[in-house]
Amino acid sequence: METKVKGEERMKTLVCLQILSIGLSTVTFLLQWRKKQIKQ
Repeated sequence: METKVKGEERMKTLVCLQILSIGLSTVTFLLQWRKKQIKQ
């Protein structure tokens, strides 16, 4: 029983980390894009 809960928690943590990294790369991309737009 406990191992199942631990596994689910680990999955949730992995999903959260994935979402965070995707969000970070998106923000970085948008910032780079805005800098390019301002330069033009």
